[in-house]
Amino acid sequence: MAVSRALYRYDPVCRSSNGIVQNALQVYASGQMFLLSSALMIDRDKVGDLRYATRRQCIEDVPLQLKLLTRGPFGIAGDKILATYRMHGQNATKSALHYDNGTQLLREMSLNGEFEPLSDRDRQAIEKCILFFGRIGAIRLLMAGLRNMCCTTSALSTKCRRKCRSRMLC
Repeated sequence: MAVSRALYRYDPVCRSSNGIVQNALQVYASGQMFLLSSALMIDRDKVGDLRYATRRQCIEDVPLQLKLLTRGPFGIAGDKILATYRMHGQNATKSALHYDNGTQLLREMSLNGEFEPLSDRDRQAIEKCILFFGRIGAIRLLMAGLRNMCCTTSALSTKCRRKCRSRMLC
């Protein structure tokens, strides 16, 4: 899968010679976007109760992906690009509110223990992912002219919201 956006990157080195990404959650949290919903094939017998989120106007695939990655190593099939993700003006993920609402959902899920059981290392990786998507949401809010929402969104950490307000960005 190829992604040419600077925000997302994929390097096949993140997987072993047999196609397995060890420490998949930590690799994903480091910014290696080796998992995109449009190119994901799931064996339902193996994932059991995992499902996409169903809240409207929010990122519905990331909660499933994070839960999937907490289960251990992740396999990437083959060396050839099998799918590309095309960004265009009508993508739902172009919506500032889509990311903001989705990041708020991730934060709620984390606070409610919906990613548990987690090791401290995995909990930190989940938080890192939430902050990553929160930053994307904040940037999209700014780009959409929704500066006040950007500085108050719960998608950002408390520290980021304070910094935003102290610099009078909103």
